[in-house]
Amino acid sequence: KFSTKMEMPPDTTKGRLSPVERRQVAALFDTFVPPLERSEAVALLEEADGTGNITEKRIASVMRGGATEEAIAAFEDAVFDHLLAAEAAELRLALNLLGSRAGAALLTGHVFVFLRSEEGFAGVSRSEREAALLTMASSSLAFRRKAFHALKRLCLVTATAAIDPHTGRNAHWDAAAYEPRDVAAREPAYKGDDDSWPLVGAETTSLKCDVVVVGTGCGGSVVAAKLAKAGFEVISCEKAAAHSLGDFKGEELTAYKTLYERAGLVASEDGSFGILAGAALGGGSTINWGCSLRTPRHVQQEWADDFGLAFCRGSGSSSDDQQTKLDAALDEVCARLRVHETDVSHNPPNLALLRGCRNLGLPCATAPQNILDTATDDASIVAYGDRFANKQSTPVTYLRDAASTGKWRLCDATEVIRVVRCTNTGRCVGVDALKSSTRPVRIEARAVVLAAGALHTPCVCLRSGLASPHVGRHLRLHPVVPLLAEFDPDQQEGTQRFFQLGRGAPMTAVSRACQRRPDGAYYGALLEVPHAGLGLACASFPWLGGLHAKRSLVRARRVAAFIVLQRDRGDGGSVRLSSAPPHGDSIQIAGPVVRYELDDRDAASMTDALATAARVAAAAGAASVTTMHLADPVVAAVDPKADQENLDRLGRLVATSGRVDSNARRPNTLCLLSAHQMGTCRMGADPATSVVDPDGQAWDLPGLYVADTSLFPTATGVNPMLSCMALATLVADNIAKHLAVQPSSSSSTQDDDDDDIKVRVDRWERAHRARARREAVRRLLLLTASGTALYVVAALCSSERRASLRRRL
Repeated sequence: KFSTKMEMPPDTTKGRLSPVERRQVAALFDTFVPPLERSEAVALLEEADGTGNITEKRIASVMRGGATEEAIAAFEDAVFDHLLAAEAAELRLALNLLGSRAGAALLTGHVFVFLRSEEGFAGVSRSEREAALLTMASSSLAFRRKAFHALKRLCLVTATAAIDPHTGRNAHWDAAAYEPRDVAAREPAYKGDDDSWPLVGAETTSLKCDVVVVGTGCGGSVVAAKLAKAGFEVISCEKAAAHSLGDFKGEELTAYKTLYERAGLVASEDGSFGILAGAALGGGSTINWGCSLRTPRHVQQEWADDFGLAFCRGSGSSSDDQQTKLDAALDEVCARLRVHETDVSHNPPNLALLRGCRNLGLPCATAPQNILDTATDDASIVAYGDRFANKQSTPVTYLRDAASTGKWRLCDATEVIRVVRCTNTGRCVGVDALKSSTRPVRIEARAVVLAAGALHTPCVCLRSGLASPHVGRHLRLHPVVPLLAEFDPDQQEGTQRFFQLGRGAPMTAVSRACQRRPDGAYYGALLEVPHAGLGLACASFPWLGGLHAKRSLVRARRVAAFIVLQRDRGDGGSVRLSSAPPHGDSIQIAGPVVRYELDDRDAASMTDALATAARVAAAAGAASVTTMHLADPVVAAVDPKADQENLDRLGRLVATSGRVDSNARRPNTLCLLSAHQMGTCRMGADPATSVVDPDGQAWDLPGLYVADTSLFPTATGVNPMLSCMALATLVADNIAKHLAVQPSSSSSTQDDDDDDIKVRVDRWERAHRARARREAVRRLLLLTASGTALYVVAALCSSERRASLRRRL
């Protein structure tokens, strides 16, 4: 007996941009990436590379404007195919405001310029449009900055990454001397039957199994493989379509559309954070950068002490060298992923990080990799899907292990709407899902494992009506702020004069110089090197005008980016459900809306680490460093013979003029990014403060388990792949034990199982009643204190002021 029914929302017709909106989009592209005169293009190239590297092909590319048909089409696809309904509505509202006199004046603040223009933004000169956009970027009004940031990010990534179908290239690649790896014509690592999956039939509407796993990423793949090896029938639901290695083309924008959540356009609700998350078979393991860091011992100690996770505490002594159960799981995962830190080759940006830290006497080491060959240029494409199985992602490892058992099936292009609770037993007994966004599917199972990631797992819980107040809360993002370091090619050692954007294994070095704060807390930051294609790089660069954008494009291959990756201690972030009207024939399921405020302590830590990164870049030989503030970046030239005093002065300059402010005070003033999402269904020993118990099972719904980064009680402070897979290993072992003793049909032990469920639910209900009582007492005390304060203030006032105060109250 099931307690829920599938509800089908009505569908509507998918629309496209109106003529007015399209004119504004073309004008935006023409302003963000303007066409140049030949003399301007030649001057930029000579300034960047000298006269020896100028060709007619590069000159023509620099002269080319951004308003191409393929860029506008990609912009339109993003609005209608990848943004949330509310985000698309806001963006179209901005475009329509720009299309009218009053609206353009309101949105930009340039009243007198646009009141004389019948076509609004598109009807004035390029210089006037540029001035209007710069005013939006530096405005004191948050809605103007948000609109600028959204339009700039979307226009620049599509202008510099969209491919002309006739040439197979982007018009601006030659300007940046950017040559992405051409891998489409080469044979993939697996072909034919070796590159296929045991798929569930396309017309199937009802399935049964022992365990259904929602998601095939770092957590879900481990659970599926281990339970299938243990002999259980397992079905994995993956909302993305199954891919083969031959589908990976190594193209940036194509990868965003097919492998990333919402085509890489996920942002926090206020627009201040850009969020990258996987949305493909293999989840984040398919598109991450190969950096494989273990869960630090201080994090395990915190999880054991503050959240009661016994598997993070070693048996007997609690010393740092004591092996924990989580360490053993980490060993198992590292062995399967073939993680190594020997014979790792570093590309020029990673070498710069190592060199700069060494020159300053700061710690910096090779980051362990699950990329087998880091020396090959093919290592650069791991963020766009690895055609050659060089990176040991889950489709190359754990999912193939699962498929080899004959006990595992894949239900692809299937998004789970909710879990199903049996009204008789109170257990979770399956899921309701949508196949290809149109056809309902019900899967009955003895256990359900949510491993859809920290953005989508809480959404499934919320759509299912889980009562825990911690579902979707305590979101951690590992907030990232980049720093640009420009190097003079004539000063580079060896034959590699230029950095060649996006070449080589992306993240092979890590510095823990800023990991610990002055108060001793391990809530500091790592210094690392990111992966970036030309589109993502140009979308992130500061934009100070059209000519400046072209200058950044031409000089991109001289630039190395360092990132500050903060272990965030603030837990005010959350994931909630969107309102999702449907598009076309597909049924849109309410998805995640991210709210996140950067804690002041984290902002201070990031500021200190950013100053250290500037000193490291200077010590590595950078000619200048640039912060990523949208309107007023700090650009500091560096003396190549700078001594320690000058380096310290540079750090102080960045720390004061380029400080990181909380986005709660001034959102959209700085480029803030996140590639790690954690903590939205956290694990703990107390049902009043957690969603699942130390076994990974939901407190208020037995039979429902979580096995992804949602489990993390706190941020790890390191790239979370190994931590997620190790936790999933432990959860899978617990599920196997529970299923081994759980009867599959009515028997004498069924009553014992029901009693256990009642005990768990009663414990959860008692904990939340106690929490409600504590909250009521807290509010009563707060109200009493407020009333007492008002009484004291009134007593100290004169009779006239008391009368005035009474009137105001």
